[in-house]
Formats: sequence, structure tokens, C-alpha cells
Amino acid sequence: MNGNDAERQALLPPPHTRQDTDVHHQAVDSVLQRQELRPRDPPLWGLASISLLAIVGYTWYTVFMHSDFMKMGYFAAHPTLQTAAVLAFAMGVMTLQPTLSAGSKEAGRTRHQKFQLGLGFPLIILGSLAVIVHKEKMGWAHFTSLHSRFGLAALILLVLQGVVGGASLWGKGVMVGGEERGKALWKWHSSPGSPRRARIAQPPVLRAPLVYNPESPDIELNNTEADPSTSDWTKSDKLIAERAAALDPIDGHHKFVPTPSRFPRITNEWEFSGWGKVFYIEIKDEQLEAAHQRMSEPEVQMGQFRSSSISGNGVVGSIFYAFPAVAAVASIFSPLSLLIACLILTIYRPILLELGSAIRLNGANYVYLLQCSGKMLGSVGAAATLLDAVATSVVSAATAGAYLQGEISIGSIKEWSIGLFLLIGISLIALVSLRESSAFTLTITIVHMTVMTVLMIGAAVAWARTGMGVLRDNWELRPTSGTGIARAIFNGVCIGFLGVTGFECTPAYIQNIKPKSYGPTLRNLLIMALFLNAPLMLFAYALLPSKTILSGANVLSTLAEVAIGRSMRTVVVVDCLLVLSGGVFAGLVTGCRLVESLACERVLPQIFLHRLPITGTAYMPVLLFFVICLIVYASSAFSLATVSTMFSATFLFTMLLYGVSCILLKFSRDRLPRAYRTSMWTVVLAMIVTCVVLGGNIALNPQTLGLFVAYFTVVFFGMLLPGSRLKITRVVLWILDQTKALQRWQLDKWIVSWIKRFRKDPIALWVKGDHINHLVQAMLYIRKNELTSHVKLVHVYKTISTIPSELKANIRILDEAFPSITLDLVFIQGDFSPVLVEAASQELDIPRSHMFISCPGKDHPWQLGDYQGVRVIDF
Repeated sequence: MNGNDAERQALLPPPHTRQDTDVHHQAVDSVLQRQELRPRDPPLWGLASISLLAIVGYTWYTVFMHSDFMKMGYFAAHPTLQTAAVLAFAMGVMTLQPTLSAGSKEAGRTRHQKFQLGLGFPLIILGSLAVIVHKEKMGWAHFTSLHSRFGLAALILLVLQGVVGGASLWGKGVMVGGEERGKALWKWHSSPGSPRRARIAQPPVLRAPLVYNPESPDIELNNTEADPSTSDWTKSDKLIAERAAALDPIDGHHKFVPTPSRFPRITNEWEFSGWGKVFYIEIKDEQLEAAHQRMSEPEVQMGQFRSSSISGNGVVGSIFYAFPAVAAVASIFSPLSLLIACLILTIYRPILLELGSAIRLNGANYVYLLQCSGKMLGSVGAAATLLDAVATSVVSAATAGAYLQGEISIGSIKEWSIGLFLLIGISLIALVSLRESSAFTLTITIVHMTVMTVLMIGAAVAWARTGMGVLRDNWELRPTSGTGIARAIFNGVCIGFLGVTGFECTPAYIQNIKPKSYGPTLRNLLIMALFLNAPLMLFAYALLPSKTILSGANVLSTLAEVAIGRSMRTVVVVDCLLVLSGGVFAGLVTGCRLVESLACERVLPQIFLHRLPITGTAYMPVLLFFVICLIVYASSAFSLATVSTMFSATFLFTMLLYGVSCILLKFSRDRLPRAYRTSMWTVVLAMIVTCVVLGGNIALNPQTLGLFVAYFTVVFFGMLLPGSRLKITRVVLWILDQTKALQRWQLDKWIVSWIKRFRKDPIALWVKGDHINHLVQAMLYIRKNELTSHVKLVHVYKTISTIPSELKANIRILDEAFPSITLDLVFIQGDFSPVLVEAASQELDIPRSHMFISCPGKDHPWQLGDYQGVRVIDF
């Protein structure tokens, strides 16, 4: 862009400094100095409090006076702490009853958090742990009664409700994408915890508008309606001129807010990024044609079979490590458990179809949560996706090592060392070429399905020859009681989800799948899972004794030898190594692509985009992925069982996030055009089932939760830390400014210079109208989530007469309201389309991943995926 093509006009004359101005509401609260409670509230409070105290007192009296307290052990703490927790929760809810001022409402929320988080949650957790420890000490089974199961479900729902409340309230809703969405989610948080209340007519004084008095810099209350002629935004040019020309009566300089800097030795001027300009840019036909060609370049778009093979290697390969784990808990009912697990997974197919139809972008949960919420939840999705990819590679490598160790005597070499060598070898191959060949993966899948089909045919023939004797003997070892049978089947279903891992990876490469092939791809994966898991497990119990299946032997290779012969056993082992090596590589590719995307979004440092000079491969993502795999493998004591346990929790959490993404899509991006919609109740059912299965895994092995939480926390904060570099640097700058011994080094000047360089990369915000409230919301989102000091607001127009009349004046207001951000206004003549966005991206030198638009409507002619990376935000 040169001087001949653009007209540059300063929006405002540069003052000495300016600052962001936060409008507080002390004036409102000073007028509303009233009692917090309504006249009729104290009697109701008293009645409720007396009732709750009576329940608590009766429970405590029963435990300590009418029971043999010393023989109750840890169980004595269960009813006492639980009732105390109920009392704390109830008091926390009652303190939120309707108030008459903003100050008292805020005070009520503070008390609410103290009651809920300071008393309620610790008490109920301690009370629950008390009964768990008591049962463990007595050797009793957990979660056998309806009371305990209901209590577990209630505790899970309580935690979820607390998470929703905290996410909607803390940081003004930053975790859910902004204050407005936080307020909307707060209603969902509060509705289950408090009874319906009749709404009170708002007092007239609360409806008094806040009117700015140009004679005074303060905010004052005016109970009369403002004259439309004086508040009309068409006179904003005059307002700006008066604001810019106003002189401070003390020093005679241009007007600015005289708030002192938080850095005593540094003035506020360093945070002033400069005034914006107006640009009129012409996108020529040649540029549009070039942009069209770039966007129309043929990409590798796969059909249903090639795309199925990429995730399919994970689905069909998971049987090698899922069968022993399922058999250990479900015994003869393992085939039924695996069948139910595969059928449950079909609930997620319509959810993935709707997400893929609305947001056709690679990245799975990271992209879905980023587009539907913001960077915070996007980071949660990224951490889950990366951890799932790591678990896929580690479990595949560990299983390959276990299979090879079980088949071949390799002296003193341990199975974990074989898995480690496999991880190192695949990582070295990835440094040479990090491209996954769909033809190669399809070949592996075809070979594997052929081998498994031959194995099933041979097993069927052997079963017909040997008869039902082995199956009858295995049946005799089953649990006899109805409760035991149900528990075995349920536990088998919980572990059986290991047999369908890989299904969750498909959305990570949706852009490389033909649009009409995405649905058949998901269907093919489910068919492969149904075809392999239950039948092969049934053949195993028909031909192998339970003792052999549970002994830790390689189940499928042993089945192959019994059914067909020694040669077939060798074929199965080779097939196992081939498929699991493909699983290691698929996990590595998924993880490295995600890391590169995070670096492009500036969530991670730009060093992760550096490439090797010869191969052109980004080497830092490969090294990071290998290091994480090594840490996970080593911290689990190189145990396949431990890593598989963590993998099951990671897989279920990833699937749960797909449900969360779909709910957020319906809630905040319902206007996005899409070809497929699923029922809200389908999403809710899928999430409930997933939570139940996840709870079952945790109940089977509580170590599952600890491992998953530990790994997820490390990965999640590892992603948040680079994005917090600017905040950390400002803290360091403040410390330097407060420490006299460090001031002589003048490091503060170097840090200020680094901050300015770090924030210099611009972003683009495409605006359609001139509504000041929408523009303010967009700028607040950008200031909170994006590390930039330069925003270009781009407006596309057909003719001069169609340009919103107040757009330029309102941008001037925003340019003054956000002194730490330079706001340029860019006008482009044409029709808004993906091609124009691509051409503007080249002209402005801003990548599409750093461009933002409002949510397109249902009548928008293009889908979000057509813009190839442009982000949607609320404004």
C-alpha cells in the first residue's frame, strides 16, 4: 500500500498522553443507599435458617449421642460434614436473593462465593472422602447402593454447576468469551440452585439514565429523559472537536485524564500507541483474480475410504491394547460390553456432523471452542487434543513393545525400551517429512482388515470344529448375581471405549476431506469398530480359556495360533507392529499440526514455526511432541496399563468437549450457516453418557483422575504461559521500577521497547455497520484476548452512499477511548466475499488467522470454512 493508493488523515491531534477510562458506578450506588434486604426478607431468612439448623442439629445429635460413635470410624464424618455442607450451600443461595442496588448485589455475590467455595465445597468433598476412606479401610465395594450412586451424580453435577458459575463470573466472563455471555451463563448456573422468584417492579430511580455533563468530567445522574437532539450521534463530529480542542485549565495542554502512572519512574506516554488514520484502498481486478487462484488451488481432498484410513488406524489398532483391559473387568461379558461401547459412540456422529458443517476448519476442539467462545476455552480444547494425540502415540508404542516382547525373546531388553525406540524412530522420520500419506494409511488399513477377516473366518471354522466346550467353561466363571453381571457389563463398557479410540481425531483434518465424504467417513469408522471388536472378543472366549486371556498374553496372536496355526500368529504380530506404528505417526502428525496452528495464532512462540533448511519441516513441534511423550511414558513408570488408563480418560474428555462445543455453537453461533443440525437432547444425552462412563473409569481406578488432571494441568498451563508473556513482562517492569538497586541498569527502557515490538503486529476487524455498542464490544474483546497495539477496522462498500454515516465519527471516539491501541479505518470498494478477504489479506499484510468478523447470518452465501481461518467474535 503506497501513498498514491491511500488517503491518510489523522483522526485526532496527538495530545501528550491519554488513558483508558473505566466508567464506575459509585454515583448510582450513592443514590441508592438503601438496606440490602426487602422488608419481607428477614422473616423468610429466619424461617429458612431455623429449618436448616434443625436438620443439621438433629443429624449431629443422632451421630454423636444415639450412635456408637467410636465404632463408626471415618463414617461419622460423612453425615455431619454433608449436612453442614448443605447448610453452607443454602446460606450461599439465600444471600443472592433480590437486592436493591448494584453494590449490595455485588456484596451478595462475594458472600455467595465465600459460602460455596470457602465452606460448602470443602465440607462436601471431605464428607465424601470420609465414606470412601471408611469403605476402603473396611474392604467394602464402592458405589453399590442407589444412595451412593445418586450422591456421586449429585456431586458431579454440583462441580459442573460450580465450574459454570465461576467461568461466567470470574474475570468478567473471560473463560466463556466475554461479560455478556458470562451473564447469560450465570442464569443457567443460578436457575438450578435457587427457587423461582417473582420479579419486582424496578424502582423509577433505577431507570434513570447516566448522562455525561460536558461542563464537568464527572458522571452525574439525570432523572429526566435526555433530549434526542442533544444525544444524537450524528453530532459526534462536533463532540470530538470539542473534546480535542478542550484545554486543561491547569497546564493549558490538550485535555487528558490526570491519573498517575502505576510505574513511578515511567509516564503513561509509553502505552500510547498513536492516533489512527483513514485509508481508502482499491483492490484491482488483477488482485481479485490472483486471490481467487490462490484459494482455488487444488488441495489434497480425500474420499471416504482414504479419510477413514487415517483415523481408522487408531480405531482398528486399538483392539490390540483394549482386549486385555476389557477382559479383566467384564470376563465372559466382554463382547457385549464392547458392542455397547461402539453403539454409544454412534450418538456422537450427528454432533460431529453439525460441528463440521458449521465450522469446516482443521483443529477439532481447539478450533470449535475458539470460534464459539474465545481463546481460554480454545486453549482447553487444544490441551485436550494435544494430550489425546500424545496418549495415542505413547499407548501405540507401548503396545507394540509389549507384543514384540511377548513373541520374541530379546534377552535383557525391556518392552518399554522397544516402545521408546519406536517413538524415537518415528520422530526422526517426522523430521524428514511430516506429511501423512493417505495412500499409505489406506494400504495399512486394508492389510489389517484383511488379516482380521481371515482370522475371524479361521476362528469360526475352529469354533465349529471344537464345539462349545471352551465357551461353556468360560461361562461357568461368570458372576452369578444380577448386580455382579450388571457391574461387569458396565465396567466393561467403561474400559471398552479404549477399543474405539481414533474416532475423535477425524475433525482434526476435516478440510482435507471432501465435503460430501465427511459423513460417510464417520460411518465407516463406526462400522469398522463394530465389525472388529465384539466378534473378535467372542471368538477369543470361544477358543481360549479365560486363564489364557487374563494372563497378559497377546490375545489376538494366541487366537491366531489356536485357530489357524503358527504362521498366522507371525502374520498377526507383523500386522500389529505395522498398525501401531501408523498409530504413533498419526498421533505425532496431529499433535505437530496443532502446535503449528497455535504458533500461527500467537498462542505459542513463533519459534515453533522455524523450519529445517533441507526438509522444510518445522522441527520444534516434533521435538516438543517427543519430549511430552517421553515425560508421559516415564512418569507412568513405563507401564502400558497406567498409560492406557490415562488414555481412556483423555479420550472421554475429548469427546465430552465435542458436546460442549456443540452446545456453545447452538448458544452463541446459532446463526452460522450449516447443512446439518442435530437435536439439543442428542447432545445432552451424549454428554450425560460420557460423564457416566468417565465416572465409571474413575471409580474403577481413581488413579485415572489423578494422572489425567496432572498431565492436563501441565499441558494447559504450558499453553497459557506463552500467551501471558505480556502480563508477566508488565509485572517484571513494575518490580524493576520498585527496586532501586536495579534501576541503574535501565532495564525498564529495554522492556518497554520489547513490549512495543511484541505488540506491533496488526489485526483486522471487518465491520459492517456503525453501531457504537457493537464496535465497543469488539474492541473490548480484542484488548482482552489479542496481543496487539494496532487494529485495522475494514469496511467494504459498493458505493459511497452506502457507507454508514456515523462510522468514521464513531471510530474516532473509539480511537480516543483505547489509547493503547491504534485504530485505522480502511475502506475497500467491492462485495464482501472470501476472495476479497484473501486479496485484502495480501494488501494489508495481515494473515487470515488474524482477521475477525461478526457471526454470519443464515442467509450468508458462504460458510465460515470458506474464509479459511477468519475468526468469529461477538459484537
